[in-house]
This record gives sequence, C-alpha cells and structure tokens, in this order.
Amino acid sequence: MADGGDRGEARFSRPAGIASGPPRSDPRGRAVGEPSGKGSGMTPADLKAAARKDALARRKEAHSAGLGAAARAALAGALGPGRGRTLAGYMPIRSELDPLPVMSEWNGPVGVPVIRGPGLPLDFRAWTPGCAMVDGPFGAAVPAEGAWLVP
Repeated sequence: MADGGDRGEARFSRPAGIASGPPRSDPRGRAVGEPSGKGSGMTPADLKAAARKDALARRKEAHSAGLGAAARAALAGALGPGRGRTLAGYMPIRSELDPLPVMSEWNGPVGVPVIRGPGLPLDFRAWTPGCAMVDGPFGAAVPAEGAWLVP
C-alpha cells in the first residue's frame, strides 16, 4: 500500500474501486489545487471554499458508491506499520469518512484533536470507544476528560 520512494516519503495508492475521476475545477474553471497566480481574482478564501466544495462532492460520491468500507480497509492497511504508536484520529462530521472502526481496533493509544482557542495549535486528548464526549468547536465531539497525548 505504501511506497517509500526515493526520498523516504510515504506514497499511497488509491484503494481498488475508487477512481480518481475527472479533474475538478473551482467556480472560475481552474483546476482545484492549481496555483492562483496574479490576476486570477481568486482570494485564498475563495480557493479554500472551492476546495471544500470539491471535497464534499467527492466524499458524497464515494459514500453513494458504498466505498466507505473499502476506504476504511485501505486506512487500516496504511496505518499497519505504526501499530502500537500513538494515533491521531478524529470524530467524523458531515460527510467525512468514519474512522471510528479503525480507531477502535488500534493497538495503541488514540488521541483526537481538541481546539483550546483561536490561533493555538491542536492538542490531542486520549479517546477510547465509549468514553464520555462533549461538544467541541465546529460540531466535532471531543473527550470530556483524559490524558493529553502527542501523536
């Protein structure tokens, strides 16, 4: 699944059954991810909004095709070499892939991000299946208590 490449970088292949699809474009017809360049009229906020809209459409497409299980299997396979280490997970919201089955089976500590305040780095609190959760910023649940972890 992962290929170290020449520079020690991890490269991941797309799981079977998940096609890359045609190139996506922003509202001005440029490929998403293309540098904005001078005179494009797109602000960084415009580009971010277009990228989020594209990601939402792609996730909706993947969910409707029933590819969640394949994506979770690919995730578990890609994470395999890190077994036993602290894993940074997340609580899925809206159309995000649900990693909870993979997190639940992880052989090691799992932390989920907690936003303590504007402009501050993310901290990670220990999560286990069934632990008490509270509402966090942006609609994601966070553990009510637990150790702080460094993934």
